[in-house]
Amino acid sequence: KGKSIFKDVREVQELISSASLIPLKNFETVGLFEDNLFIDVVDFEWCWRAAFYHDLRFFRDTGVRLNHAQGEGDKFVLFVRISVSAPIRMFYQYRNYIMLLSRIYVPSYWKFSNGVKLFFKAIYLPICVGPFKDYLNNIRKGISQGCANRSIRLKRTNS
Repeated sequence: KGKSIFKDVREVQELISSASLIPLKNFETVGLFEDNLFIDVVDFEWCWRAAFYHDLRFFRDTGVRLNHAQGEGDKFVLFVRISVSAPIRMFYQYRNYIMLLSRIYVPSYWKFSNGVKLFFKAIYLPICVGPFKDYLNNIRKGISQGCANRSIRLKRTNS
């Protein structure tokens, strides 16, 4: 992903915060990571906000390797690799997705692709990975809390 700048360096729209180097002055300009998004998409949201409001750019050194496992690993379904997250992570993924949908600086490609991924995860994870009830309860709670937080944020910005 991203546009090649020179050997081993690509300009990207977002970075994971693991092993990122961010000057302190950028936090003074953009603000801190958003606590309300605890655990999922916190780093992406900060990058999108920084780029949209402050024209900051992000670069990835493709020559650097970081052993970084996400979730519980991957499973293949019909030749598609699906990241498996613990049931509790579903709460945060669905909640944060809904909270970010109305933000103008969040890229449309992410809203669409993540929506598709979460739709399939809601079917696949409870049935094929289980425990069924744990996944469904966390997804339901995430959607509910995301809608509640989104409406609270919308009321604050409209007043």
